[in-house]
Amino acid sequence: MDSAPYRQQDITKEEFKNYYQKRQQQSEWFSPSWARHRMSCIGIKEQPAWQFDFEISNKTAHPLLIIGNTHDTVTPIANARKVSTLFPGSVMLQQDSEGHCSHAMPSTCTAKHVRRYFQAGELPKLGSVCQPDYMPFIGQNPETRSTSSADPATDERLRHALETLSEPWLTV
Repeated sequence: MDSAPYRQQDITKEEFKNYYQKRQQQSEWFSPSWARHRMSCIGIKEQPAWQFDFEISNKTAHPLLIIGNTHDTVTPIANARKVSTLFPGSVMLQQDSEGHCSHAMPSTCTAKHVRRYFQAGELPKLGSVCQPDYMPFIGQNPETRSTSSADPATDERLRHALETLSEPWLTV
């Protein structure tokens, strides 16, 4: 396997500039942070104690569920879409929210898709988009609270679990 990712000391100014510009296209706010992280590795001569010596396959036993937030400054939605194309049969579920990772803004809709995926192996329809239950600076999303459900009690328990998971990021 190519160990190029570990040869940070060989990066040129032009390569670093290209790296930074690519990160800036993905996330204007986080590109300086990623650049600092990469720069801190430049000049390191040590190599990892081990490397993969086998092929990594994109053929999974079951199609993957990839979740991407519309406004994720760390892993942009475009990257989630690209990852989904790399795994045959996978589906990218878009959560129309801010924050890094789907649990940053709880979504009962997303949680139901995740539950169906893990319990029954069901993937959402291509192009599915879920709304968050909460919105930054606004609070509860009236669109998601007013939707009818076949099992409102289960939805409420699920919503409570999501709020608990998201507590460090969510001010309710």
